[in-house]
Amino acid sequence: SAAGPFQVLAEGDGTALVGDGAVAVMSPASRGIVVPLTPDVIPTVESGDQVREGQAVLLLDIPQGESVVLEKTEIEDELVTVRFRYRTRIVCDQPAVVKVGDKVERGEAISKGVIPPQRLMEVAGVKKTQDYLLTELHKVYKSQGVDINDKHFEVVIRQILNNVRIIDPGESNFLLNDVVPLEVFEAEIKRLVEENARIRQEREEIVGDVLLAPVRRGDMVIAEAGEVLTPELLERMVNLGVRQVRVEHHGEPRTVRISEYRLPQGERELLRISRAAILRKSWLAAASFERTTKVLADAALRGEEDPLTSLKPCLMVGKKVPVGTGFVSPGGEVEEDEVERSEEKQL
Repeated sequence: SAAGPFQVLAEGDGTALVGDGAVAVMSPASRGIVVPLTPDVIPTVESGDQVREGQAVLLLDIPQGESVVLEKTEIEDELVTVRFRYRTRIVCDQPAVVKVGDKVERGEAISKGVIPPQRLMEVAGVKKTQDYLLTELHKVYKSQGVDINDKHFEVVIRQILNNVRIIDPGESNFLLNDVVPLEVFEAEIKRLVEENARIRQEREEIVGDVLLAPVRRGDMVIAEAGEVLTPELLERMVNLGVRQVRVEHHGEPRTVRISEYRLPQGERELLRISRAAILRKSWLAAASFERTTKVLADAALRGEEDPLTSLKPCLMVGKKVPVGTGFVSPGGEVEEDEVERSEEKQL
């Protein structure tokens, strides 16, 4: 069928509650049904809206111009699983390199011509883009009879693909549309994951405690003061977007955060070499490439420190380079004393 609005309808009257990752329709007769939100599901109601039976509360996000072919529908209790696939018809002005019946993978060329690397990365991901750039670079040099080892290209390709653009900062220290190195992005993710593990542990510790204040979401009371916290009630609060609760823990009042931090979302960014060099973690290395005045001024204004962990900064300041005996130990410190002692023994 042509792409149209796939809807989820309410089974009864009630009040809609929209949380960070779920939608619920609450009614006086029951606690309501909580529906999790995924990236392809769009809520059509807002928290506090009155919902009538048969009203659409969710829409399935389907790309424009595509058709959807239903494959299977599974019903289990109150949960319905619909499996489908997209079908697209395109107009191609280049000779095709595939024929009817061929199986193709995401990101694979189906016609002759040049593939924009940015578009390829959006569709097929970083690995496909790396392979494509490596192949195209080899074509240029091999056409002149020059054969170069892959590793020389891979160093450059890794650098221009080693950045992440923040599309959803979540509850991190990033801002929307920030471009940060992949290592910085992964370090922030690791920090928030550790914080979320601590929050989950504290949630388990307050099971059985008594609420000191009612828990509300808009005009709806989710739990009254004096109610005992159960795992089911805590899970329900989290799904409806409640951030913290006030409880009596071991005879003392305590405010506990129960909702986990939202992790930032980012997409890998393909940058030109000059731009990628400026965005490196080491401001000494960035300043040695180009735009030296701008890089040094920005680093001074931000009060940046260079950890001197890469090759170029170490050469610039006369420090042992991080290779061979100057390599960094698993603990993160250069084992210079041990190297000097071993050299003295050899002498």
